[in-house]
Amino acid sequence: MPKNVKSENICNLSRLPIKMENNPLYKTCLEILNNNSIEYTDTSIYNFGKKYFKHKKSLSDIFGIEELQDYDYRVGFLPWIHEKPQLKIVDNAFIRFNIEEKFNKLKKLLFSIKDLGYVPKDFPDRKNGITGYMLQYEGKSRFYVVSGNHRAAALSALKLEIPFNYESGKLLKESEKIGVAIDTSNYPSLFSDDKVVDWPSVRSGFISEKVAIKIISKYFEE
Repeated sequence: MPKNVKSENICNLSRLPIKMENNPLYKTCLEILNNNSIEYTDTSIYNFGKKYFKHKKSLSDIFGIEELQDYDYRVGFLPWIHEKPQLKIVDNAFIRFNIEEKFNKLKKLLFSIKDLGYVPKDFPDRKNGITGYMLQYEGKSRFYVVSGNHRAAALSALKLEIPFNYESGKLLKESEKIGVAIDTSNYPSLFSDDKVVDWPSVRSGFISEKVAIKIISKYFEE
């Protein structure tokens, strides 16, 4: 059965550590609701697309970790999933995208949910809803969205419940499994700082426990 998560407990936009309050998709939804004739060039997603990565060059700029400064910011890396940055993966989700196309998709989704309600099974995609897992740091828990970033933002803006299913790993694309060093057929529902020694990146010796904990802490910043 789906569970619900509060918008303030969502900690990411794709792999970027951005809480919902600062999420450009969420902020754009609010702007659309306030003015449904707003031009995409006047929205938060436009400003994000144009400015957020303007001065970012490395993973160090994403996570604030000096040890990652030699890796391009588009390289796929999450320390609880990967042994090391995946040089064969170019992760451009919410990094390089068509801003107008993104805006139009978001607006259509927002008004569909507003007018018709949110019925996950009616959405024609491979996962039929929002999926993800929990991150835990210093006793606090946050929800990491694997799929459904647009829906989570729209539901948050509409002040509706946000139902989700834990990521099962069964519907991951082959490209999404590249470099993943966990069992995707038995995908964990929780990654916790008290198990950091078991994270692939720490176990492999790529980074220390201290660095790994610094990275997860970015998803808990207030």
